[in-house]
Amino acid sequence: MSAACSFASPLVTERWVTRSDGCVRASNGYTSDMANIRIDAVSDPFTLEDADLVSSAMDALLFMESMGLLSADVDRLDRSTLMDIAETAARAGIAQTDAARLMSERDLDPTTVRAFLQRLGDSLRESPMPELELASLLDLFPHDELGALLGASESSLRRYASGARRPPDDIAARAHYLSIVVGYLRGAYNDIGVRRWFRRPRTLLDGRTPAQLLRGKWSPDSERAQRVHELARALTAPAAT
Repeated sequence: MSAACSFASPLVTERWVTRSDGCVRASNGYTSDMANIRIDAVSDPFTLEDADLVSSAMDALLFMESMGLLSADVDRLDRSTLMDIAETAARAGIAQTDAARLMSERDLDPTTVRAFLQRLGDSLRESPMPELELASLLDLFPHDELGALLGASESSLRRYASGARRPPDDIAARAHYLSIVVGYLRGAYNDIGVRRWFRRPRTLLDGRTPAQLLRGKWSPDSERAQRVHELARALTAPAAT
């Protein structure tokens, strides 16, 4: 089954909304050369009835966008988009075997697609791409703010993002962590909302802001970083039944 969805205005900046008619929308609301994800149609192998499969595809797209892997706009979820996702990931050295296997399939059933997207999501979360991620983060955050989050100077961040210098492992790890957190947030907010999320006190963080917990020489595996990660992940996690 396929379904087309129309939206009143392409300028609306909501990041990811499932409307009453079942349509899904994603848009980063940013006007640079970053990719826009604005889903206006859903078709085979995706269906509006299989919300979990659509959500898995959206998660993959949002993670790839926040990691700087997407350069072209995405306006539909269909077989072609799925193949583009697989090819883009494989070119970046991520989930190459799974991508090759998927691209060789003539008939794509939901079980096969679901398994691929699950493995791809796991691989993306475990695959830092420092230069791309830093460039994407520099587009999103004011440079002084990003420097404070990563524990690096603005000039160093620009050199890392351009490839002029290799980032230290700890900076690369923090940049990847932030990219994953941003990927979760983009399932709920536009770019302005993402930035505000880091600045606002949170009850679940004992009244502190996420940015306050991510200060100094923090590790993505630290307790405070994991609290921030789980808070962001909960925004787009399936509701318990």
